[in-house]
Amino acid sequence: PPRALPRRGSGLSYRRQAPPFPWQWFLVLILVVAAAVLYGVNLSREIAQRRADDTLGRAATAVAALRGADEQSAQRLLDAASVALADVRSSGAITATLDSRQRYDELEREYERTQAAIQKLTYFDDLTLIAQHPLQAGLFSSVVVPPPPQGITNTAAFASIYLLDSNAGVLYRMPRGGGPLDPMLRPQDAVGPTVVGKVKAQAWREDNIVAVAQSGEAGPFTFYFRNGDGWGYNTLAGSETWGRVSERFRAVNYGGNLYIWGAGEASDQLQKYISGNYGQFPDPWIKDFGGQRTESGLDLAIDGDVYLLKPDGHILVFSAGAFAREITPQGITPPLTTPAGMFVTGDPEGGSIFLIDFDQRIVEIDKKTGALLQQIRARPDSPYQLEQLTSMFVDTSGTRPILYLVNGGQLLRGSLPDRPRPLAAPTSAPITTTPAPATNAPAPTSAP
Repeated sequence: PPRALPRRGSGLSYRRQAPPFPWQWFLVLILVVAAAVLYGVNLSREIAQRRADDTLGRAATAVAALRGADEQSAQRLLDAASVALADVRSSGAITATLDSRQRYDELEREYERTQAAIQKLTYFDDLTLIAQHPLQAGLFSSVVVPPPPQGITNTAAFASIYLLDSNAGVLYRMPRGGGPLDPMLRPQDAVGPTVVGKVKAQAWREDNIVAVAQSGEAGPFTFYFRNGDGWGYNTLAGSETWGRVSERFRAVNYGGNLYIWGAGEASDQLQKYISGNYGQFPDPWIKDFGGQRTESGLDLAIDGDVYLLKPDGHILVFSAGAFAREITPQGITPPLTTPAGMFVTGDPEGGSIFLIDFDQRIVEIDKKTGALLQQIRARPDSPYQLEQLTSMFVDTSGTRPILYLVNGGQLLRGSLPDRPRPLAAPTSAPITTTPAPATNAPAPTSAP
């Protein structure tokens, strides 16, 4: 009977029963692999930290060598420290640990302090944009900031800053504290019976702005001056022979007289128009060239003496119509090779000369010796880089000089930094080397 047959186990007869899964050994394997990975990560981290420490150590050694450097070896050691710090940045050692970042930051600060002392390098700390050209591709060519009024009752013109776009021939003004640009003299404007041409130059004349414009491409030049709320004008005698002028055309007002540079066939001569006698032919001001060639002069400045900037960065100085001396900039690293313009402060016995370099810097030199006082740059992380510097104005009327920089279509403003400490100066004693601004003397009554 069925009950007499042998009993089978539960489940299907054709399936084999698998052995139980070795969970304990699997967990052991996971722990072993995790331990190996953790050991590898820690080992890699220790190797990276040792490499970071080695890289930082080499940089620290290179920076430490700068502390006792003399003038002869300082530049070579500075280059070595720069390479060592670059290795730190490229190796990723900066982000290894918080301590590594702090060590690197301190090394970089010490390097910058030493570099500033050796190369007399400083940075703008408050560089700001105060005006932008109203046209997207528009470029400014010069800026004029009026001095404090002295003995003048109508001071309305002193509340503005004046900007010139010589390519378009438009003279703008804006509020001194910043604000919209207002075109105040432009081509096709009517001044009396005349039609304004392109404005080629601007200058400050004792109590108001003046401008020089050319009629047509090669026509005569007209001198425009403020007459109440409008303009008055005089045609400059002899200007019909000047023809088309170059970018180095300059007009400077000193002592009420107008000085023209870079115009006509006699472009190597400074032409002087006596105040109020613009209808009379100008006087050739330079009487004795002293064997100097002046036709390549890039820029003109007058403080009682006359300064002409040459393409090599040297400056010719003329006094009372005769060549007096040549200023050779000294100690500039890297050398000045592409000057674009200059600005002169003070009187013939004091002050500085500020040179505009296409290498994105302003170079301040001593007016007497040409010795480098400082070279000023925008900080690398600044939103404004000095890539199109063409002109500048230095306002010395405040407690600290203020620099107004024409940078393409921008007008930037920044305080003049303190001059860097000497290389061997003790770090504990504060040194303030920016001189007090010269007091503003009354406008001279006689021209140079």
